Amino acid sequence: LAHAESPYATETVALAELNPTKASWSRLPSLRVPAGAAPIFIAGSGPPIVLFRTDSCPGALPNSGVYFSPTTETWQEMGPTPNGVPLCANAVTARINNLVFLWPSANQTPTAGAMFDITSGRWTEVPAPPLMPDAATAAGGRVVAIGRGIGTSMSSSPPGPMAALLDPLASQWTLVSRPP
Repeated sequence: LAHAESPYATETVALAELNPTKASWSRLPSLRVPAGAAPIFIAGSGPPIVLFRTDSCPGALPNSGVYFSPTTETWQEMGPTPNGVPLCANAVTARINNLVFLWPSANQTPTAGAMFDITSGRWTEVPAPPLMPDAATAAGGRVVAIGRGIGTSMSSSPPGPMAALLDPLASQWTLVSRPP
């Protein structure tokens, strides 16, 4: 996804999607961004996804984001996250195909996050990671959270786990030790 206008300058954002097979762009319908929010574009295979973040954390927005439906060629609202999980300026996100994961904020004691399933159109709660996540990605069908021990800074983090894997089917984390 690419946006042609600054998300802070307007409430409507023009978007285009890159088709790497054809090496060309196609224009998507304009996206209306809620007042006080900025879009976060989530990369990955599957339909385009845009989450809305707020700088006034922990205030949650009534609609957490949208995804593009190729069937109807319209943006579909994702609705509020479970238990009002906020999407803050430094939220940690990851994507596995039609699943989007988010945790409210990096650099804080971890709390439960949320997973949106595009196929069902529903949010569900996911457990808090066993570390303070700084970033997340997806690999091998799992979410990989990179971070440090709970309650530590980068420089004072004790030796030990610095990554954790989330199995989305089991909804369970597994700690991974630091590299040698």
